[in-house]
This record gives sequence, C-alpha cells and structure tokens, in this order.
Amino acid sequence: MRADKAALGTMPTMAFRHCEPMRTASAFGWYIFPPQDIALKWNGADVLYRVGGEWRVLSSAYLEDLPEYWDTHAPEALKGLAPPVMTHLPVRGYVQIWSGLLCSMRPDWSMLIRPLANVRSSNLYTCFEGVV
Repeated sequence: MRADKAALGTMPTMAFRHCEPMRTASAFGWYIFPPQDIALKWNGADVLYRVGGEWRVLSSAYLEDLPEYWDTHAPEALKGLAPPVMTHLPVRGYVQIWSGLLCSMRPDWSMLIRPLANVRSSNLYTCFEGVV
C-alpha cells in the first residue's frame, strides 16, 4: 500500500496542516504487510508460532505450497532456494519475517528498508532498518 501523508491517520491534525517536512516523510515509500496473519509467542527461550490452532517451535516456516510454486517459476539458479516467511534468528527472541515481495533495482542503486516514518512503534516488537 502506498505510504500516505497522514501516517496511517495517526499524525496530529496540527502537524498535518502545518508541517510539510513531516507530511512528505510520512508519504515516502510503501507500507508492506506480511503475506498471511502471523501469531508468535515467546516463552523466554523459544519462539513459537501458531499454525491452525496448534503452537509449534519456530526454526523456519514457509508459506503453504511456496517451495513447490517457487521451484516451478524461479530461474534455474534459484530452484530449491525458496525463502521462509519466518526464521528464528540465532539471537534469542528475534524473528525475521519476509514480506513475500522480491525487488530489483537499477545497477548501483540500493533500497532502504525501514520502519514506518512518523508512526509510533509498538512495545511488542521492533523493526530494524537495512539497505539492500
């Protein structure tokens, strides 16, 4: 979804009316959502995820039928390399979530991936930034 100047409707009215730098920053980029609803639980040692009504310990989880779909449609060099939608990282309690999107850029260009601009983050999770 294209980012909007109102920061998902959370920007104070005064800022929306009078602060063009804040509106411009809020409208920069796209909002990306996970390809499916995700339920995670951390017990202090393991990360668990819910599939149906059952909780399972997370190491890596794939979208249903993605590996088969990937191998049918991916270039030869990428067959067998379908990315998981979630991976429990070697750092305790950290999970990497893939949006399901693949991107390409022009040569010598990069992509900035970051949390939402001017939208207050949750105390329940943290988004890290990166340049690809």
